[in-house]
Amino acid sequence: MLNILPASMPTGQPLAIRAEVSGLAAEKVSMEFVGRDMPMGLMPFNLQKQSGHSADADLYTGTGNITFCTTGRKMVWIARLKMETREAVYNVLFELDPLEANSQQIAILP
Repeated sequence: MLNILPASMPTGQPLAIRAEVSGLAAEKVSMEFVGRDMPMGLMPFNLQKQSGHSADADLYTGTGNITFCTTGRKMVWIARLKMETREAVYNVLFELDPLEANSQQIAILP
C-alpha cells in the first residue's frame, strides 16, 4: 500500500510518503515522481525502514516532493516505488491524479 500526504500533491512542498512492502526482503526502497505526459527530471527519495511495524509487512517512510510543472494541478504523476533485494530490483508504478483525490490521503494497492 502507498500513502502520500497531502493528497493534493502541491509542487515544491514536502510530501509524506509511506509504503508497506510485503513478501520482499528489501535492502533499499526509494520513490521517484515523474510526469505521465511530460518527461521531468528524476529525483529519487530514499525511504527508511521503520521497526516494529507488522509481522506481515515492512513499513518504509520518507519525505519527497514534486518539481514545478507548467501544467500546474492538471499534471498526472507517476510514482515509481523501487525495491532492491540481493537477488533483484522491483519497480511498482502508481498513477496519481491530484485532482481525483477526494481526501487527505491517497491509498493505492498495486
